[in-house]
Amino acid sequence: GEGYITRMLLNGCKLFDIDRPKHAPKVTHKKILDYRDPNGLYVLKLEDPLEYQVAVDLCRMTENHGFKSWKECKYNGKPFTLTPQHLWPEHLEPQGTLSVEFQRSKYVVWIAPITDDQFYNIWRSTEAGEGLDEWKLSFVQVLSSTVYLTCSQAEVILRSFEWA
Repeated sequence: GEGYITRMLLNGCKLFDIDRPKHAPKVTHKKILDYRDPNGLYVLKLEDPLEYQVAVDLCRMTENHGFKSWKECKYNGKPFTLTPQHLWPEHLEPQGTLSVEFQRSKYVVWIAPITDDQFYNIWRSTEAGEGLDEWKLSFVQVLSSTVYLTCSQAEVILRSFEWA
């Protein structure tokens, strides 16, 4: 019925996919960053805000994977090697084309989920809206692409929706 969620899209959410086949085909040109499996070739037009954000996130991933995770990189068609001196992402201009093959390190620092205090402070802000499921769903999509959640935090989110 109206006002109820009958279907929920979880694209981009950080949920563990235990059943993913090991032989899944590799995407050639990525435009969306999958934090669980970031490996791949990215060709990003930095004028596009979404593609620019992927470039920023790839820059930030060097904190856990190192600068050697950027392979075969080109910036505006010219070979490029990312180093700390570039001060990216802070000084990354939103123009041009960035092409990078990202290969994550075998030794990754575990990224812990947010604490319950952090979660409840963020989640309370959903009550500032009218509490519409559509609004909460948009909020959850942004939240789950930014931080990791525990199972109990995900349960709080799912229980907040009107289910038909």
